[in-house]
Order: sequence, then C-alpha cells, then structure tokens
Amino acid sequence: MTKCYLQLVACMLTFAFVGTGYAIQFESSRAALAADDFINWSQLGTTLTFPAQPAAVVSNLGIHVDVTNPLSSEFGRVDQSFSWDGNFAPGDALLWTADESLTSITKIRLEFDGSGISRGGTQIQPNSYVSFTARIEAFDASTASLGFFDAIGTSSDSADNSALFIGVSDPTIAIHAIEVSIIAVESGVNIGSYAINRFDFTSIPEPSTLALFVMGCAAMGYRCRQR
Repeated sequence: MTKCYLQLVACMLTFAFVGTGYAIQFESSRAALAADDFINWSQLGTTLTFPAQPAAVVSNLGIHVDVTNPLSSEFGRVDQSFSWDGNFAPGDALLWTADESLTSITKIRLEFDGSGISRGGTQIQPNSYVSFTARIEAFDASTASLGFFDAIGTSSDSADNSALFIGVSDPTIAIHAIEVSIIAVESGVNIGSYAINRFDFTSIPEPSTLALFVMGCAAMGYRCRQR
C-alpha cells in the first residue's frame, strides 16, 4: 500500500473514532487526563480577594467559562502556602468557596462556551485536615447528567501537591458543564468550604473545524486517486 493510501486510511480511522460512542471515564491524575488547556484562577484577582459570582474566566487558549456556586454569593481567591495551608503545590492559585458557615453540599459549576469539552479535572481539598469524599459530575448541552464519580482523599498542610485529583473524560460526548464538590467529611467538619486549583480541560473543535478536517480527508483521497 502506498504512503498516500496509508495516510488516507489513518485519516478515515480518526474520523471513525470521533463517531464512536464511549462511556464517560474517571481520570485520577493530570497526566492521565492529558488536557491541552487550563484555567488559572489568578485572573480573578490577587490572593485574599473575593470576586463575585458568577465569575467569567478565560482559559489559556481563549475559551470562555462561567463559574458559579449557587449556595454562595462570592468566591475567595487564595494561594497555597500564603493564604491557604493545604496540600496543593506551593504557589498554586486557588478558587475557594469562601463561605465557611455553609454546612450543606456546595458545588463549583463550570459552564464551557462553544462545542463543549472532551475532558476536564482539578485537584480539590476541604478547609480542614480530614479524610473526605469528593465528586465530579459532567453534563451535556441539555443539562442532563452524563454521570459522576466519587473519590476519597486526605487533606493535610503538607504543601506537596498531594491534593486529590478528580477528572472525567469522553472523546465522543460533548461535555458542556462540570460540577465539583465535597460530599462527605468527618463528623463535625464544615462540608461547604473547600478549594480547587488549576482546572485542566480539552475543548471539542467547532463544527467549522471538523468540516475542514473532513474536507482535508476528501482532498487527500482525490490526490491518491489521481496518483
């Protein structure tokens, strides 16, 4: 088989993969998530500022994301090892739920512009040194849940990047919103006060980009046939 036809087969297989259904999956580390974009929370202000929500943020690659917490009127901006003594990496810019009086489950919700994302995740830690259970849930364009995952972590003041990572991925189902929360902690500990660090994700190309991809495959096929 010529090199031209091998390239055409690879192109067609890629397109076939895009159209194949897969169940949403849990990702337990940034390396496994393998995202290509991220949200740096430092854009919401310096440490110990309290931006109102919903908060409009922009990713490193220019994707607009709206961030809300329905049970709180504001977020807190803190930094690991300066205004937050936790187990994120030193200097991490964090988004904090801020209201330490909350005793019910709060959810940080991220809504993504455009065609949605294929994967996303972050590290999370409660504002107490305890064992805890965190949850990440994904939603489609109609706000229907695509599924959720729970993971158990341990909170400490070690500042060693050991904070629990929770992520989800699906290369075929467009995720339009993700919620992260802490759903259980040790008895007597505030469940509603926690922080997350950099949120990593990968966007799904706009339809025009996918159309260009298909046109490229078609052009390759035409060249192969002429040869």
